[in-house]
Amino acid sequence: MENNYILPSKSLPDFITSFRNCLYKGEGYTDSDLKKPLIGIVNSWTEVNPATLHIGRMAECARAGIIKAGGMPVEIPVAGLCDGMGGGTPGDKYSIVWRDVAAAFIETTAKVNHLDGLVFLPVCDKVVPAHLCAAARLDLPVLCCLQVHDAEAP
Repeated sequence: MENNYILPSKSLPDFITSFRNCLYKGEGYTDSDLKKPLIGIVNSWTEVNPATLHIGRMAECARAGIIKAGGMPVEIPVAGLCDGMGGGTPGDKYSIVWRDVAAAFIETTAKVNHLDGLVFLPVCDKVVPAHLCAAARLDLPVLCCLQVHDAEAP
């Protein structure tokens, strides 16, 4: 069976690709990098959720794996909420809303940037569903690496 799939990042008109590549080069990417599949690392690291403190290290591991596999990694931070911080307060009413906003953010970022695939690094009961909702909306390969709270994280 013949595979005629064209990566989203490689299906753009030349004038758009040229402009986009200039922007990536401004971030330090090379011509060689820009020929590779563009893989987003959706990282839920934040300092307001103690369960996510180790995820920055996990994102670095994902970045190394994407490079080793021949991809061009780009990190997309989506802060993860912690119900323990807002539970029982007026902030509690935003928890489910945040899930939908985060899913829409991930979907929008992936589509606007013509990503070819995604690696998700979610943790917690609102963050994981947000990532999975985004995966369901996107017609892209997604690897979801569920994280657990690391009490030893710095």
